[in-house]
Amino acid sequence: MRLSVQKAMGTWQLGDMEDIHVTLLRQAAEDASMTDCPEGRARLGPSPVAAKDELREGEFLEDWSEFVTEDLENQFAEDVGTLLADLDGLETLTLEDEPDEERYRVSIPLDHGMAWFSALNQARLMLDLRFMLHPGGQEFEPHPDPDIVKGVDFSERFTAYMRYEFYAVVQEWLVKEVLE
Repeated sequence: MRLSVQKAMGTWQLGDMEDIHVTLLRQAAEDASMTDCPEGRARLGPSPVAAKDELREGEFLEDWSEFVTEDLENQFAEDVGTLLADLDGLETLTLEDEPDEERYRVSIPLDHGMAWFSALNQARLMLDLRFMLHPGGQEFEPHPDPDIVKGVDFSERFTAYMRYEFYAVVQEWLVKEVLE
């Protein structure tokens, strides 16, 4: 996979992608979902007051939930939608020297860079929570104590970690080349 910027054209590009790259990028939408992860919803929309002050600030928290949390969740959903809509513009290319091999390319407007960063970041946060990739802020441990990962399948956890790292690489490139 190659990442490049065409500033004169106002785009950045994901090129020379194989099927696995496209699959991983589409998977980001599912990984970013907060639907079955209340901890993730709390992580991405934290309370603005400390837990000890929540009873005293009840009305404020209701307003916060109504006006801020809902807007944040809508923005997150919009960012994921931008990523998926951009991926709908994939071009399929055939290699001259390997006609049986297909590659993919997509050109994305520069101003979609922040939405992609946000969607991939949301996906990474959700993966980290669901698969306990960094329990207690620790580095990833491929074979952690079973009590820490609470029955999460080793294979699922490891593939989640690979997606987590793939998204991080794209995010790092976006920060250096697109969001500067």
